[in-house]
Amino acid sequence: MNLIEHVTKIITQVPQVIPYLTRAYKSYDFMLARVEGLVRGVYTGNVGGDFVDIMGALIRGQMEDAYRQAWNDEGYEGALPDYLNNSLDAFVIQQANFDWIYQFYKDIVDARVDKTPIDPLLARARMWANQWNAAYNEALRVITLENGGNMIWVLGEAEHCPTCLALDGIVASAKEWQESGWKPQGENLACHGFNCKCSCPPTSNRRSKNAAERLAAIRKKKENK
Repeated sequence: MNLIEHVTKIITQVPQVIPYLTRAYKSYDFMLARVEGLVRGVYTGNVGGDFVDIMGALIRGQMEDAYRQAWNDEGYEGALPDYLNNSLDAFVIQQANFDWIYQFYKDIVDARVDKTPIDPLLARARMWANQWNAAYNEALRVITLENGGNMIWVLGEAEHCPTCLALDGIVASAKEWQESGWKPQGENLACHGFNCKCSCPPTSNRRSKNAAERLAAIRKKKENK
């Protein structure tokens, strides 16, 4: 059992320790291990209906950590500003949806009762964990939009859908990225953001020629398929 698995086992039994964990454990990898542990706990009957509350608390804590990590990575310290807190609140409301969490719990229970494989449920755990990446990228976008600046699409370590491949390397202003609607882990990507590891960080690179037009053309091409 590695360290992450050991920590996951402990907090599955004592979720109250989550606020006291160091940042080293608060990441996509930690969140994935945590959600997978909860899925296995429900599947084996060791975790009950408190799964919903634990998942909700986990999502809120991890989204807050992702925003703070982005804030710190951009060279800032101290409390998050109001504009970033407002974005965080909206993001949490969207992701910590009670109906979605409860349906996930119900599907795990049904799989246990029906004795169907756990693998598809663990695959869904990766989608939940990927929201850490989505939150981090969203925070970077909001910070850059507030302060002005350019952002560049960078392919992540995963298989890439046609949309992400087309966006790769484009440098546009944060405002242009916002107006285009393209976001890493976004539902409008050809991959629907599932397991997308792409990012769109701030950059000092010059804006790509006809950036806004290129972003619009990629959207039009996708819509016409």
